[in-house]
Amino acid sequence: MEVRLAHKGKELAFDLSNPLDISIPLRDDPQQVNCFWAPLFEVSPVRSGDFVGSTAEGGLLNFMNVRINPHGNGTHTECVGHISREPVSIHKTLRKSHFLARLI
Repeated sequence: MEVRLAHKGKELAFDLSNPLDISIPLRDDPQQVNCFWAPLFEVSPVRSGDFVGSTAEGGLLNFMNVRINPHGNGTHTECVGHISREPVSIHKTLRKSHFLARLI
């Protein structure tokens, strides 16, 4: 779907059916993007007695634990909650689906 709009005297057009994905997928890999001193992203099977949640290890299904640091692993969206004393969540703040933004 193509969208056209006027902004600051210019007409902008973009195709919502053809987005540009700038995210970095998470991988359980030492080469995964990581910042500062955050622990690395990690995926491991649930283990309990004889149960193992990994078909690769002979289990009946994949049932994984995931350890993630949203600010340190992969890509994320910043908001004032990163520096405020009170907890602020981006998904509770933004109420529209599309915004004009400048990617820096």
